[in-house]
Amino acid sequence: MSKGNGCRLLLVGLLSASVLMLSCAPAAPAQPPRQTGPTIPQIPSSAKPEAGATSSKKPLVELTAVCCGGVTTIGVQTQVLSKLLKDHSDFLRVNTMGLVGYAKCTEYYLQNREKGYYLLPSSVSHLFEYATGTGTYKGSPPRKDLGLLWVYSAVDLLIVARTDSGVKTGSDLKGKKIGINQPGSIGYINATRYLKALGFKEGDFKPVYGSYEDLVTAMKEGTIQVWMNPHTAGRGQPYPYLEDLAGSMRLSFVSVVPAEVDKMNTQLGTRGYVIHTVPGGLYKGQTADVSWLSEPAFQVIPSGHSEDIGYELCRVWWDFQDEAMDLNVRCAQSEPDITKDALAKEQVVPFHPGALKYYRQRGWIK
Repeated sequence: MSKGNGCRLLLVGLLSASVLMLSCAPAAPAQPPRQTGPTIPQIPSSAKPEAGATSSKKPLVELTAVCCGGVTTIGVQTQVLSKLLKDHSDFLRVNTMGLVGYAKCTEYYLQNREKGYYLLPSSVSHLFEYATGTGTYKGSPPRKDLGLLWVYSAVDLLIVARTDSGVKTGSDLKGKKIGINQPGSIGYINATRYLKALGFKEGDFKPVYGSYEDLVTAMKEGTIQVWMNPHTAGRGQPYPYLEDLAGSMRLSFVSVVPAEVDKMNTQLGTRGYVIHTVPGGLYKGQTADVSWLSEPAFQVIPSGHSEDIGYELCRVWWDFQDEAMDLNVRCAQSEPDITKDALAKEQVVPFHPGALKYYRQRGWIK
């Protein structure tokens, strides 16, 4: 073997051995990935909020419900409404406060309307005087700043007399001492309008003004002969004050007649008053049916309150009506048919836009 061939063989052997050693050597440890920070998902351009956009959640709105006391029908229903809103509304709450009479409630609203949101009670006769600047609001400019939500009850004007007074009909009231609710109340408005429809003038009767309790006591003691007051108990349910009175003495139950009611509606300028027949036997000593003057009473909010507020109040009240009646049976006095009837007629003031939106969705109006 030549010297050159020997060198070449030695080189090949060394290279082969190197390859063999490398193939048997352990693999080098993997390098950790380079840290680049968290991955941030990109928002598609169509989903990016516009400049100045705000959250879709409505800010909380609190209404002051100025109602006629906690034991009245409107007081009870407003307390139930407050509970329903707390349970079923994301943005609306109601705080209740009690005052005596629709006029007092409206007066409080007028004095404080720049300070917040309000929910009020009213009736056809009260709304008429408020809107036209007559009666209780004589000298005030006509107003159209209230909107109706729903009819919360039908208010009757009860007329009962001591049997020793000789009063059996409306015309017999002349010269008698008559107990009437406080001035400004619905009882006062309806009683004075009824007496006017009878043709009575100042001095033809002797009014005695007072609270329910005062007038019941006065009837029992004989210091008044007749009691004329609003009756807002449920249809077919006895009214507690009258039930107490009828249970302690004999009474004459005085009916109104269609001609008297027609005259009142002529004076009012709208057909707001109707006759409600109370079946005999509801009260002790009431053996026959009796016809009492009746008118619808409304839940009302200022017309300047947003459509959302009016809609939400109606939605919660009507969508959860079964729950409302479970909380207090007097909520049943807000009967859908009475509100539907009111929607079908021209009212002294219109329904609130939010209420109309809700009733269209429910199919109560077109």
